[in-house]
Amino acid sequence: MLQTTSCMEGQLFLFALSSTHPKFQHIQVHPNSNMDKFYTPLPSRFLRPFTGFMLLFLLGVTFDLGAQCNNINQVSFTPADTTHCGYPLTLDFQSTSSVDSTPVFLIAKTSPPNFKSNFSFSFPTTNTGCYYYLEIEGIFTLWSNTDDYYDAFGKFDITTNQLISAGLPNALAITPPLFKLPSTFSTGHVYRYYYQGNGSNITVNFNDNLLNDNSGSMTFSWYVVPCFSTSWEFGDGGTSTETNVSHTYTSPGTYPVTLTVTNELDGCSEAFNGLVNVYPVEATNLAATLCAGESYTLGSNIYTESGIYSEVFTTYLGCDSTVTLDLLVLDPAASILPPSTIDCNNATITLDGSNSSGGPGVTYQWTGPAPGCILGNSTQPTITVGCAGTYSLQVTKTAADGTQCSATAQVSVLENLETPLIELDETVDFPCDASEIELTAIVTSSSPNLTYNWQSATGMILSGANTPTVTIGSAGVYQLEVFNIDNGCSATGEVTVTGAPAMHLSWEAIAPDCLNPTGTITISVASGGEPPFLYSIDGGNQFQQESTFHELDAGAYAIVVQDATGCETEPELVLLEAVIPIMVEIDAEASIYPGESYQLEASVNLPTDQLDSIQWTPSESLSCSDCLDPIASPVSTTEYLVEVWDVHGCYASATVLVVVEISSVYAPNTFTPDGDGINDHFMLLSRPGSVANVRSFRIFNRWGQEVFYHSNFLPNDPVYAWNGIFKGEKMASDVYAWFAEVEFADGKLELLKGEVTLLR
Repeated sequence: MLQTTSCMEGQLFLFALSSTHPKFQHIQVHPNSNMDKFYTPLPSRFLRPFTGFMLLFLLGVTFDLGAQCNNINQVSFTPADTTHCGYPLTLDFQSTSSVDSTPVFLIAKTSPPNFKSNFSFSFPTTNTGCYYYLEIEGIFTLWSNTDDYYDAFGKFDITTNQLISAGLPNALAITPPLFKLPSTFSTGHVYRYYYQGNGSNITVNFNDNLLNDNSGSMTFSWYVVPCFSTSWEFGDGGTSTETNVSHTYTSPGTYPVTLTVTNELDGCSEAFNGLVNVYPVEATNLAATLCAGESYTLGSNIYTESGIYSEVFTTYLGCDSTVTLDLLVLDPAASILPPSTIDCNNATITLDGSNSSGGPGVTYQWTGPAPGCILGNSTQPTITVGCAGTYSLQVTKTAADGTQCSATAQVSVLENLETPLIELDETVDFPCDASEIELTAIVTSSSPNLTYNWQSATGMILSGANTPTVTIGSAGVYQLEVFNIDNGCSATGEVTVTGAPAMHLSWEAIAPDCLNPTGTITISVASGGEPPFLYSIDGGNQFQQESTFHELDAGAYAIVVQDATGCETEPELVLLEAVIPIMVEIDAEASIYPGESYQLEASVNLPTDQLDSIQWTPSESLSCSDCLDPIASPVSTTEYLVEVWDVHGCYASATVLVVVEISSVYAPNTFTPDGDGINDHFMLLSRPGSVANVRSFRIFNRWGQEVFYHSNFLPNDPVYAWNGIFKGEKMASDVYAWFAEVEFADGKLELLKGEVTLLR
């Protein structure tokens, strides 16, 4: 009779029962290990009673699940019977089991003796997940040569006993293929091969291999190794079949935990029970707002800075109670930058508290030394003030819960409105015999940085307008402004200078000239002085009441005026210049040929701005008759007279004779072919006998077209004159060019040329 139990991780105990060989064997099982590492084959001596076609029967045994299974010795897990605070709670359950997994012999089949004939066996793997193994044992006559061995399974190397090939060639076949082939020769001819149960059969087939020397038979023994399953129940509906498992409890409570180990071969199982208590953890959130310098006590700790703090207490159940404090400490800061000073440059100044705390919930409030000193809104970080004194800034920060904390800063505003003190005489007498006097101001001020500015609308400032002492040149009212650069404050003072104002003279002098042989000087007082006045032109030796002096010769005169107070002006020099006689000069004679012009040039000994008029006669042949350099174009010899008058009425004249010479050959520069019998033709003229021949005479219009031609004739002959007609057409008024090749009586040959103007 064979009794089986299930297997599981942990210590396994397996035992087999037979009528003659009950035997227990203790092994350690690891689910993820290779089976050939931990299964120990049974000695062959225990299998020999089962020879031939011995039939074995696996008897099913019914177990009472409430009783202890013989092949399950111990089942437990950790943690068990535990109490925990807080959820969700994740626990790692570790199982421990001790089971007996001794292999169980199922059946054995034996081949025919000497196995030369065909045979086939089949072995079932009914328990899925459990491990099976087939043990093959062969005893027969060994045939060998010098190189290798043959036995019931395969061919081996004679020197190393290492496997060369498995099975007899084309004879022994096992399906499905073996898990692992033997690697070394077994002197006992015993080999074991493992399978995992999946419901399929293991089949052994043999064909005759024609080896006549085989003897004995092969025994095929079939074993199963008991296996065990694990089942968890966690008390909250959760289950698991893992060996070790992690489970999470999502709510507080008391949870019974059960671990059950079951033998999969016979259904026998053992259970282990534990208890898990999950208690809630208390959590309290507090919030508080303090002002800087205050504190908050939580438990045994005192907190003075912003932050989130946690304290853990113990409840009556023994669990933690966590109190979390969100503490906000308000620490507003008030700060005022050093202010400037109120002075004459700055009637108002700015107080800057922008370095104080800012942001949401922060407000500002300024207070001053008196109402009206703060100009504008007093709730801004920066304000404008107009008074000296002490100012306070209160910065208040308000938290979301309404808590308010404040900080205060103060600053003193100073003022500097000191003005310079000026000491001046109210009145000062300006002596009539003085040309200038000084006015000096005594100025008192704590500042050395002063500027001075003297001004007068009625007097005369000569120098020192920007100093305490000014030099003046006449009576009048003088003002002084003193400015303090440090504070912008200023003061003014005024002094009146009495006395007759200085006299300022003007005069008109008329010098003798060609029309008036004596001159006059007329004096007038432009400003200043005290009338009536006396006048002198000899430096103050003699005075007269009349301001005009007549019948004066050319020369220098010293003008002095005396007023009613006896004050006199400084002598001023007036010059009556002597008249310079005008002179005109010109060349006495000049000569030109008919048709030519001559530049007349008259020179005078006076600048042109001293000339009054110029007159040339006769004027008909001159380019101008009122200039000094006219161009003369006489047709015959003419004498010209030039007359010049200067601004003083002086007169001068001169003459020039312009001789028009008749050259050996010449031509007029104008002709008028209008048929009036006067100057109707244009021809060459010469002195008789001076020209031997005119070889050619040509006339061209302005476009270079020849309009007249004659050759080999003598001058002065109208037959060879041009009448202004070309090809039967009257030529238009214009300027024409002429060329003449002339042979003179002395044999000299010349090319003459010129221009003629045709007028109609």
